[in-house]
Amino acid sequence: MGDIHTHCSDFLGRDVHLGFNAANHIAQRHPEMASFLDRICDVLTTPDLVYRRPRVGSNLCYKLGVLTGTLANTYMVVVVRYNEKGSGEVRTAYPTTRPVDRDELIHIRPTRGR
Repeated sequence: MGDIHTHCSDFLGRDVHLGFNAANHIAQRHPEMASFLDRICDVLTTPDLVYRRPRVGSNLCYKLGVLTGTLANTYMVVVVRYNEKGSGEVRTAYPTTRPVDRDELIHIRPTRGR
């Protein structure tokens, strides 16, 4: 398990890990996200929205309110690919102002008092 940077469960209780290679990828390709790697589990355990992207076998988990500063009004997106045993591996994470609409919506967190 020396290649694991972070490990947690997703909103359905499945094991998900962020490896050092993926953490390095995020820090290099999306440097604005480097200081938010410790928030990946927050997104996975309580996402606002989850979309399935069947063509690549991944889920995209979106959550508002995770990022701060100039990114405060954007979603943090965490892309997870699951294997045949149901375990997931974080592939990347990035900010976005809105979810994509071409993927299959599979989860919406109920809103309370909004």
